[in-house]
Amino acid sequence: MWPLILLLAWIPRRLSVVYATLTVVFITCFVYSIWGSIAFQSFAYFATPAHGWEFAAGGLLALFLRGRSALGGPWAALVSWAGWGAIVSSAFLFTAASPFPGWIALLPVVGTLAVIVAGAPQARWSPSAVASWKPVQFTGDVSYSLYLWHFPPIILLTAALDRDLVAVEKLLILLACFVLAWLTCRQRGMLWCASKHRSAELPRFARPLARLRARVRRSRQLRHLE
Repeated sequence: MWPLILLLAWIPRRLSVVYATLTVVFITCFVYSIWGSIAFQSFAYFATPAHGWEFAAGGLLALFLRGRSALGGPWAALVSWAGWGAIVSSAFLFTAASPFPGWIALLPVVGTLAVIVAGAPQARWSPSAVASWKPVQFTGDVSYSLYLWHFPPIILLTAALDRDLVAVEKLLILLACFVLAWLTCRQRGMLWCASKHRSAELPRFARPLARLRARVRRSRQLRHLE
């Protein structure tokens, strides 16, 4: 649904139309998310419209940062730490009873936006050293595959055992999902792992996307040099 919305918004070839479309998606989906998390939370948790505003927030930020550089100086480090703090704290503050997604999803979403805006701060006390740590980089590389893999074993194992999972079982599932995510990203044609492969090794339908990503990356590098 999200790629289709972007394609339709780009038909007039006007950024103002894209801005307006993403703004409408953000407002309507955010309102629906708040209402749904109260009226039918179990359904809203999985409903795409309840999460559409999260995509729109990222899209709006990408448009805003177009042609702009990331924050610099000590402010970048502060914003980055605040963003990471919001993301990590949401993992501990949210419970099964939390009305998620709803308005509380603003915490990890705004935190993620802050990390993106901050870029890679160069201050000694910035979180860049932690973010560049290989285990963190690996988790980021396989994150979408990890997201796709984690839920089925949790549901199936809970149903098979007919009880809640204990800490050791959850840890084993997490480790297994990391392995499955890594194996998935080693397969050709995984679009979310496309940066790991040369364009020529991808299936024909995926090559234009890989070439587009390469051109965007090169243009950003040239803009930075200028």
